[in-house]
Amino acid sequence: MNTICKILTVSLITVFAVVSVSAKCTDSQKAALKKMDKDWGNANQTRNRAALDGMLSSHYSAFSLSGSTDKKAAMAIMDQPAPEPDNNVLISDHYIIKCSVNTAVMTHRNEFHDIEGGKGEVFYSRSVHVFENAGGKWSVVASVNHPMDDEGNLIYMTYGGLEAFKKKDLEWFKARTHDQAVSVDQNGKISGKSEMIKGVKDAPKFEKIKIEDIGANVNGDMGTVVVTYMVEGKAPDGTDMGGRYRISRNYVRENGKWLMMSAHATKMEVKQ
Repeated sequence: MNTICKILTVSLITVFAVVSVSAKCTDSQKAALKKMDKDWGNANQTRNRAALDGMLSSHYSAFSLSGSTDKKAAMAIMDQPAPEPDNNVLISDHYIIKCSVNTAVMTHRNEFHDIEGGKGEVFYSRSVHVFENAGGKWSVVASVNHPMDDEGNLIYMTYGGLEAFKKKDLEWFKARTHDQAVSVDQNGKISGKSEMIKGVKDAPKFEKIKIEDIGANVNGDMGTVVVTYMVEGKAPDGTDMGGRYRISRNYVRENGKWLMMSAHATKMEVKQ
């Protein structure tokens, strides 16, 4: 981790620690701040000067690994032509919002699908925004955005896979699984891609499933993720499926896109 990343990380931890000891955000506050985040992005895309001017504080600053900008620089972009419409997709999700009386801190994930590039590459980044409330009106004081490294991309893919599994989003898995992929479950059964996709479709709806720990390593165009899931629930025949499962997944990067090549699951013994 470079020096700038360390500084940003320590600063954000400090901000969250200070904010967390104060009042929690209400649902309406969270909804308003999330809407403001979406409107902020739309204002930049459509070059809506009035909207952006009303959102950014007079002492707004934005930080990245390449430097910092202020409100004047942000507003200058409004004088440039709006970007041409394209088929690229940007998804912002996994919001975490903390509030104090007059301050809020938001962090969220960004998932960018480069459709126009022709390769279907997916890039992840993380944004952190600081808001202040003056006279009942929220404005953005500071913003940090940075891309994720390869390990971070694979970890984010794993969290995205959990959400897709819960929704039974088969297309998500089809797009991110290699055609020659194989998996081995905790009983030693070997499955190919089509069987793996069918397994997602036929999987029971668990009462609870969450990630307890996760790690990733990348060497060139090969990557490995090891993740532990905590599961509560039963199979359709009543068999208890609860417990901790450690799963390792191997990925290969083809044309800039990570695809799962193999996976292995092990049910962990319960500690006495």
